[in-house]
This record gives sequence, C-alpha cells and structure tokens, in this order.
Amino acid sequence: MFHHPPTVPRTAEAGCLAEIRRWQHEAERLREGADAEPLNTAQSARLLREAHVADRRASDRLEAMQEH
Repeated sequence: MFHHPPTVPRTAEAGCLAEIRRWQHEAERLREGADAEPLNTAQSARLLREAHVADRRASDRLEAMQEH
C-alpha cells in the first residue's frame, strides 16, 4: 500500500486556500470596477453579478475544503 507523505495534504490545502483568495480578490476587483466611472447602470450591475459569482465560488470551495 502506498502512503502519501504528510506534505501532500498540506500542499493540497495550500492550493485550495490560494484558489479561495484568488476568487475573493476577483470579487473585490469586480466590485471596485462596478463603482468606476463612466460605467452605466447595466454595466455596473453586470460587474456586481460577476462579483457575486466569484464570492459564491470562494464560499463553495471553502465549504468543500472544510468537508474533507
């Protein structure tokens, strides 16, 4: 039977945390963009929807990580 070295789970966890941080950063960047001039209301709304999706992806990834 092959046993993974203890660094494998830690490396996977670090990768998951990095992915979560990337999604959170993307959500923040999109929210900042939604407030920028000279966007119209529809453009701002689209960026805010995309920010919500990025937030959801970060949350989903965190939940999946906590389940394991």
